[in-house]
Order: sequence, then structure tokens, then C-alpha cells
Amino acid sequence: MQLTVVGCSGSIPGPHNPASCYLLEADGFRLVMDMGSGALGALQCYTGLDQVDAVALSHLHADHFIDMCSFWVARTYWPGDPLPRIPARCSTRDNRRRDVRHSPGRHTMPPGGPGGVGVRRGCRGAR
Repeated sequence: MQLTVVGCSGSIPGPHNPASCYLLEADGFRLVMDMGSGALGALQCYTGLDQVDAVALSHLHADHFIDMCSFWVARTYWPGDPLPRIPARCSTRDNRRRDVRHSPGRHTMPPGGPGGVGVRRGCRGAR
């Protein structure tokens, strides 16, 4: 299992550090947790936007979700055909389901993950 800190600058993204965004990879599955301001560009240092399998949002403050707008546009107007929908969930008071071009089926990860967790931080070339 690999955890990449794509961004963690808080409410205002820095020039080399987007707002909240984390990429969790395990057994070929890629989960993006939060997609704050500036995250979409930096995320592409680690994975293609067509390679994201699911998105989890901690809450609906702009510094945690605003780049979902651009992510939706990228997946909807992908060159050729639109990309399939993927699950996107947010912990909300009413727990309503949020989908971004949803793919059928559920993806699960074993409790504790498939082994140890490696952590990497920052985009290539970041200071």
C-alpha cells in the first residue's frame, strides 16, 4: 500500500503545495482522498486522471473538494469517449451518495490493507 501526500497546504494552496489531496494505492486500485485547490494538476504527477478508481471527500469545504469540478470536466470530456463513472463519496449529514461518472460494482480493500504502508510527499520538482 502506498500513500502519497499530493497536497496539504491548508485553505490556501502554495505555489508547490496544493490544498488537501491524498492518493492511496493498493493492488492496482487508486483512491483519491480530498481534491482541494490546486490538487488536480499535482495529482497528475502520480497518476493519470483516467487511472483514478474512486474519490472520497472528507467534507464539503472548498479546500477539500473544489478541484472535483475540473476532475468532472476532464472525465466527461476525455478525448474520444467520456471515461466511465467512478464512485465519489463524501461524509455529509444526510450521507447522500455522490457519483462522478459511476462505474458498476463495489471496490473494497481488506482491513489494514495488503501490507505495510509506504508514504511519499510532494510533486516532482516541488520545493
